[in-house]
Order: sequence, then C-alpha cells, then structure tokens
Amino acid sequence: MAPKSASKAQLLAKNAELEAANRKLEEEILALRPLLRVVEAQKNTIRCQQQVISSLQKANGGVLGADRAWDFDAPEKEAPQYGDFADDPGEELPDIPRPGLYMVYTDGSCIGNGSKTAPGGWAAVVAVPGGGEVELSGGAKGTTNNRMELIAAIKGLSKVPRGAKVKLVSDSQYVINGLQKGWAKSWRRNGWYKSDGKKALNPDLWKTLLELTEQRQLFYEWVRGHNGHRYNERCDRLAMQQAERLL
Repeated sequence: MAPKSASKAQLLAKNAELEAANRKLEEEILALRPLLRVVEAQKNTIRCQQQVISSLQKANGGVLGADRAWDFDAPEKEAPQYGDFADDPGEELPDIPRPGLYMVYTDGSCIGNGSKTAPGGWAAVVAVPGGGEVELSGGAKGTTNNRMELIAAIKGLSKVPRGAKVKLVSDSQYVINGLQKGWAKSWRRNGWYKSDGKKALNPDLWKTLLELTEQRQLFYEWVRGHNGHRYNERCDRLAMQQAERLL
C-alpha cells in the first residue's frame, strides 16, 4: 500500500505543478496583449504607408518628388492614419464629434528664422477619443517659426469636428498665450493692432485659428519643448524633417 500512497501524492504534486504553470502562462499571455496591439498597429502603419507611397507614385508618374515645397494653402503631406482610420490614408475624421476629449499636439520649426528663403516645417498629431490618431506635417520656404506654429495648430484643429471638446497642446507660448489669454481676440477687435499701437503679426493665420477655436470647445496646455514629452518630441521631429527637406 505504501507505493500506491506515494504514487497518489506524486500525482497530486504534479497536478499542482501543472496548475501553477498554467496560471503563469495565462499571466504571460495577458502581459503580452499590449505588445500584440502595438505590433498590430505597426502592421497597419506599414500597410498604410505602402498605400500612400503607391498613390503618390501614381500621382507623380511613378516617381516620388522629394523637392516639393509645402505651404499653408497647399495640400499638406498627410501621413498614414491609425486605428479606426487605417483603411484609407486620405480619410477625414467623422463630422459628428465623439464623446470625450480630442487631443491636438502641434509643433513648428524654422531654419534661419525669418530670412527670405528660410525653410520651415509644421506638424500635428490628433488623438481621437476611443482610439485612433491622425498625423499631419508640411512646410514652406521664406517663413518664420511662429507662422509654422500657427499653421500646425490650424491644421490640427481643422481635423476635429465642430462642437467637439479638444485640448491644444503646444510648446509655443506665442500660440497658447495668444489664445488662452485672449490676446489674439483683442488684436482682431482692434483691427489687428496691439495695445502698444504696433501691427499684430500673422493676422491671416490668427484670423483662421480664432475661427476654428470658436467652433469648438477649447482647452489649452503649454509644454516645455525638448523636455521628453512624447507627442511634442514626435511633432518636433516631423516638423524638422519637413524643414530640412526644403534646404
């Protein structure tokens, strides 16, 4: 009888060991799920990039033009879209706002700020409530850093449906203070003159930006540039790439 008792104890121990291993495996699978979602998003990104490249090649007779100048009035270079908007790289966000808060991250850059040929770049990332992002970027020659910052905000907010709640996040005090502190509205009210009697700069862009903010529920956040903010760093890289293309 002793051998049978020992065998039963061994089976119980083995069963407990297998159950522990199974629990550990389940925990590892749960831990991998976020990584699997990232991998799936990357696969969507690659697929959309291929679609964008293919459409650009067709539009340019099979050749990708690397020296195209981008300006506010020209169609922006629109990077692949993610999540809910991965099916069509040119797809617009829905006109009906989603519940929750849209996030618009922006940045602008300019090399040789203000000179006649200074190349500049702008970028925006729009994060949609419930998931999904839209990434935008473009550039222009003979511009300024402030104009690029304003255009980034304009392009980003233009992707957000009217009436939606949206937070604009930027490292530009010129943009955030101009909107949050009411400076731009005051300039508009005074015929685009500042309180010191000097002309306000960039009235064309401020006019458009104010109209966009008045059609949405805006919140603002200033962040310090080059300080490790994930979206700010991402927009900075995109804007610099666009400026460097025009050198």
